[in-house]
Amino acid sequence: ELARELKKPRHERVQATKSNRKREADNKRVATMMVTECGLPSDPPRKDLEKAKLFLECGGICPYTGRSIPFSQLFQNSEFDVEHIIPRSRYPDDSFQNKTLCYLPENRENKRNHTPFEAYGGDEERWAQILARVAKWSNPGKRDRFLIQDTQQLVAFSTRQMNDTRYTSV
Repeated sequence: ELARELKKPRHERVQATKSNRKREADNKRVATMMVTECGLPSDPPRKDLEKAKLFLECGGICPYTGRSIPFSQLFQNSEFDVEHIIPRSRYPDDSFQNKTLCYLPENRENKRNHTPFEAYGGDEERWAQILARVAKWSNPGKRDRFLIQDTQQLVAFSTRQMNDTRYTSV
């Protein structure tokens, strides 16, 4: 991997280094927030760090229910769950890009193994509310995942992602 990085032009290597340092600084900032606000250990587990970053991304609001997510209750016996936007059983993506926080009963009883549109698209008013909440997010990749409406779009999305992965690995 190092040899592959060295073959890149200098400006790309510098950009990658800046991006990595920014991500490290963000992780430290989030970890500090977890320590000061929740009294967690100074070196939080990766899954808790991910939950905190998802909390910040969604603005502390469940995209499906609109319920406020209390940061202090996010880590121990929480009623909020990390949820895959496109279910893992249908698309094997366990990345941050495919995750959000969700009210636990909503995830287990309503969303389950469906895409957001399959679970909520039948109720136009509720679907519009979900899309309005998601539209505030700064991550366009996640917003695109919420917009997938049928199996053909899901297959096209999966194929595109797999092609990108194949290209990257070459």
